Amino acid sequence: MITLPTQMSAGSICRVSICIPAFNGYAHLKALIEELLALPRHDFEIVVSDDVSSDQTWPFIEELAGRDRRLRAARNEVNLGMDRNFAHVASLARGEHLWFSGQDDLIQADGLERVLDFLAGRPEIDFILMNHAKRVAGRFGEHMVEASHLEQHVFGVGLQSYVTHTRHHLPTFLPTFLIRSELWRSVDVSRYFGTCYCQVGVFLEASRDIRWCHFAGNHVIGLLPPDGWQSNPSAYVKIAFGHFAMLVRAAARAPWVTRDMLHAFFLLQKRRLVYSFMLLRHHRLQIDPALVEEVTDAVRPFDEIARPAAVVRRAPRVSSSLALGLIESRRALRALLKARRSA
Repeated sequence: MITLPTQMSAGSICRVSICIPAFNGYAHLKALIEELLALPRHDFEIVVSDDVSSDQTWPFIEELAGRDRRLRAARNEVNLGMDRNFAHVASLARGEHLWFSGQDDLIQADGLERVLDFLAGRPEIDFILMNHAKRVAGRFGEHMVEASHLEQHVFGVGLQSYVTHTRHHLPTFLPTFLIRSELWRSVDVSRYFGTCYCQVGVFLEASRDIRWCHFAGNHVIGLLPPDGWQSNPSAYVKIAFGHFAMLVRAAARAPWVTRDMLHAFFLLQKRRLVYSFMLLRHHRLQIDPALVEEVTDAVRPFDEIARPAAVVRRAPRVSSSLALGLIESRRALRALLKARRSA
């Protein structure tokens, strides 16, 4: 590992570490980092773990870190993969709170400033949920999905109040997620390697008495590229199954993740699971059998989820192929209509 250490100013407080696991993301990473470093204050840092990128990511990071002590970076000796690189970048952070971000997302500088000022005045807050807009790029152009509107901050304590507020939606999108560093480090993140959702597993394990805030305003924009994991059948299935596996592993460690909560979490992902089994059948994907079995066992007690998944698994392969064709046609039509409305 190549590390670029920097020293913080004497007496300075690092309230937030923005943690970015990077791999061949220079085209978007540059805009994200330059946006944040334009903020003229020193109570935050940006930490990047470069997973042996072959583009301009490391030269750019290395040069910029030499000029601005608020940027710290490490280059892995070997490619760690998504989960391990995610855990690694968090281990390098020195801030009181960790704010994770994908390399192709955008955190606005004024949003970072508002969060820093908020934490200075409310140091008891463990977790912040940020709203986010989505920039969706597709075959017919690009359109924005605006963030939900929140006029005032909402506060609560514990997982039950959180899921009641969010209607059981968990913080799966990276830049909506700030958590106290001590809580993050109290959980063995390696339990969630292979799920692609290690950050949510840590949140669930740490959430028993967590003091949370849903932050007002919209300061985060995420990119959904046309060549992202959503368009890759193998990646889609692995991530969908990983979500269920993460939930089961967290529930086994955290009794405050009740059976009713787990049922509600599963129901929100029901369509994704059935779709994944269709992809698995149609493309004859080679997915880790242990992961497939873990998910199958997890949903078996919940008949309204297990039954449609079982139907897909047992039906002729051609049934999945026909269903996928119909789904793709509907998606293409919706994308075309959205593009025309945005034009």
